[in-house]
Amino acid sequence: MRRIICQPKGGLGNQLFIFAMAKSLAWDNNSNLYIDTHSGFWRDVYKRKYFLNRVGVKEKKLSIFFSLIIKFTILYPKIGEFFFGIRILKETNQIEYKKLSAKSILPDGYWQNEIYFKGIKSLLNEMLRWELPNNSNIKELETKIDSKHNSVCLHGRLLRQYASDGSFVPSNDPRILPESYFQKAITLIKGKVIQPHFFIFSDNVDTFVSFLNLKESEYTPIVHSFSNSPEVDLMLMRHCSHFIISNSSYSWWAAWLGENDASVIIAPDNSYWENSKCVPTRWDTIFLN
Repeated sequence: MRRIICQPKGGLGNQLFIFAMAKSLAWDNNSNLYIDTHSGFWRDVYKRKYFLNRVGVKEKKLSIFFSLIIKFTILYPKIGEFFFGIRILKETNQIEYKKLSAKSILPDGYWQNEIYFKGIKSLLNEMLRWELPNNSNIKELETKIDSKHNSVCLHGRLLRQYASDGSFVPSNDPRILPESYFQKAITLIKGKVIQPHFFIFSDNVDTFVSFLNLKESEYTPIVHSFSNSPEVDLMLMRHCSHFIISNSSYSWWAAWLGENDASVIIAPDNSYWENSKCVPTRWDTIFLN
């Protein structure tokens, strides 16, 4: 049987993009899916690690030895295909990748576009479910979010030094969102959602809240002790009814998994994303340029 090899890399959001594409590919081609949990993180500038096991992914893992073969094949694809039978599949926005003939396929890219896995959204929503920690603060936050019919996840990522591929992002990079984006998004939400309550998720909550012009009664800052557990905030975000996201694959997944027919989802326009087709057309988009 054909084998699909998934090589996660980056943070949890990008790992989810890569996994979702590989899972869809395996599903469409009736293939086995294997995960290389090592090679994608060997030179990670943030020293990130494999997190998919924390969010319900249970596919078979490859050995470190096989990870070395994966790394070699990415560097020398023709030699890797000849000796190990692994064909590299480069990222593309076309659908032809659904029809494959090689015995082992290794998708190489970030695949930040739902076109690659939209067909298995129900399957992913069922798979990607996990329990929050048995912690009183977390449980209290979960209950509060669930009790608010018009809960809004507001995600502000302020610290951005590196892009997904590890390249440095200078402070004047056009992908860094201005304060005006969040202010416009809040105004737009208030025009569409009755009495919204904003749950603030950020890498610097105090600074982020300071320029949002929200009353204290309108928001709840999400602060807890699980800073090394990105799956915790992702699950809490997913409990919200509506979403204002940053140009972040992390909050993209919270919105995509959490959306329903009544959800209002606001995102920056595609010029702020590493993939120019990342934002689904059904989401509200704010143009800033």
